[in-house]
Amino acid sequence: MKPRILIVEDEAVVALDIRHRLQELGYDVAGMASSGEDAMSAVGAAHPDVVLMDVNLGTGIDGIETAARIKEHYRIPVVYLTAFSDAELIERIRLTEPFAYILKPFEESELHAAIEIALLRHRLESTIREQKQLLGATLDTIDDGVIVAGTEGAIRYMNPVAEALTGWTVDEAVGRPLQDVYVVLPPATLLARDGTRYEVDYRSNMMVDEAGTWSGFVHSFTDVSEREASRRALEQREKEYRMLMEQAADPILIGDPDQRIVAVNSRACELLGFPREELLAMRLGDLVEPDQLAAEPIRIKELQNGGTVHSERRLVCHDGRRVDVEISGRGMSDGRIQMILHDITQRKMAEAEFRHAVRSEAVDKLLTKLHALRHGESASMNLNRIALFLENLDSLCMPIAGGGVAGPSPVQRFRIAAQEFDDTTSHQLLLISSLMHILATDVAFRDAVRPVAKDALKLRNATNSIRTALPEVLALLGDVDLEDRLRALAREVVRNVADIKVVTSDLHALLQVEFTCDVNAIVRSTVAKFRCEGTQAVINCEGDPAPLPVVMRTSELNEVISTLVTNALEAGAASDRSDAPTVALRVVQGAGQRVLIEVEDNGPGISEEIRHRIFEDHFSTKGTGRGFGLGHALRCLQGCGGSLRLDSSSPSGSRFVVELARL
Repeated sequence: MKPRILIVEDEAVVALDIRHRLQELGYDVAGMASSGEDAMSAVGAAHPDVVLMDVNLGTGIDGIETAARIKEHYRIPVVYLTAFSDAELIERIRLTEPFAYILKPFEESELHAAIEIALLRHRLESTIREQKQLLGATLDTIDDGVIVAGTEGAIRYMNPVAEALTGWTVDEAVGRPLQDVYVVLPPATLLARDGTRYEVDYRSNMMVDEAGTWSGFVHSFTDVSEREASRRALEQREKEYRMLMEQAADPILIGDPDQRIVAVNSRACELLGFPREELLAMRLGDLVEPDQLAAEPIRIKELQNGGTVHSERRLVCHDGRRVDVEISGRGMSDGRIQMILHDITQRKMAEAEFRHAVRSEAVDKLLTKLHALRHGESASMNLNRIALFLENLDSLCMPIAGGGVAGPSPVQRFRIAAQEFDDTTSHQLLLISSLMHILATDVAFRDAVRPVAKDALKLRNATNSIRTALPEVLALLGDVDLEDRLRALAREVVRNVADIKVVTSDLHALLQVEFTCDVNAIVRSTVAKFRCEGTQAVINCEGDPAPLPVVMRTSELNEVISTLVTNALEAGAASDRSDAPTVALRVVQGAGQRVLIEVEDNGPGISEEIRHRIFEDHFSTKGTGRGFGLGHALRCLQGCGGSLRLDSSSPSGSRFVVELARL
């Protein structure tokens, strides 16, 4: 867009000549005015880019006064045109800060140069003015106090924050020495005019222009009193919290949002056996047994959302020991995670012992009850009598001729059998069902019991159905009108008796095959097998040869003992001893209903450094492709409630101890 020029000239001929010249130079003429008053009106209406102002305008206000008013109201650049150049006139013009001054007569090039210079200067001044306004607005709205001082040290500017913190207004402070207003005491305290003290972060920067000339200083400062008070309070709370951690009876771990351990107390170090420095270099998940962590990851999101998580974990100690803990975890306000540990190892051992006892008793009672049913004892005979009576319903309902015979009638005998079922037999059958349910919910027997788990429910339903049907059968005997109902009930009872016999027979067979074996028989057969293979080792078998039933499958116990003997023979062969490898097998009675099988060799033993890894799959000191036997043996034993451990008290070689539940 072409620049628009307003011409203020009282001589019409001169004004027309100027307009022509401007148009020749490529400018748009926004209008012409012949007086100061007309010029003010024209500027307000047209808003030109430049005003060409003649100094002498005849009557009314002259060009200099008009230019002063234009500057005050519109900030439009003015270029003076005059034929006079006396000192008084020039001084009056200078006071109005003109953008250019042209003496008449003038050349077009002079006019063109004056207008372009005026336009350029106006743009520059507008830019500078906008920048000053932007800078002022910024300084007025920032949270930092700002004081600008000149090279002589006197204050030139203060923003509102600086006024509020120092207690000096900008009008009071401008021109004063900086040290009168801006007083900072060591280490970082601002002393206000009224004596108030503020903790501040402060800094000073030198102002340098483009030429590198120093022009003063900018001092900025921020009130950090609340922040520092909060920091000190937080440090105090942290100190108190650490003291409480150390005094706590339970181990405590603190993790950051990335699960890195950032704080521990002494109790945690004692429980886990790690030095504090090592724990602080670990993550929370590093302490959890890997398989358990994979199956149940730490619920980090729930904790970070402020939730509380309770869980039981098996943690790995510094020496490879496992310790069972109950963990109460919660998210802290600063994003960290607090874990309070409670050692439940003893409780777990007690629970395991209780489970072993219950398991052994359940299997023992089941075998006893099922054996009685299979071999014609009271309950079995009672079921047979009930079925026999109801299969011959006609003779049961037939009246006795001749006033009766000596002894109880068939109905009376049937009534006695029904009463015996209700008083005794049904309770034994329901006990068998309950014992099967106990085994079905026990992790040690769950897989083995699964094929007949439904039979336990079937046994319960059949028993309850007979208990319900027998009283109604007795009530209907002799009632001709309800004979069909009687016969239907009889068939139902007979069918349920048959189901009970089948179920109990299957359960008995399952228990005999899946859950029990003779330890002594298996140990003797294992020793005999290795001796027959022609080994040069000495294999001794110690213990009472009498049958000793335990809770475990025969095939699995065979596999476990064979693995231990094989390892013992290899360990003895690897020894530097001159005598032959020796393996000792002992079967002894443990605490409570426990049976121990010890397998001991005369090899070099297992070093302390690797003892905690011997049950890991793939771990072996005998080369690749090995390292599965002990881990598999441990899982087999755990599957029936048993255990396997390395006895560190052996004076020489290695001693492994198998523990099983005795019947």
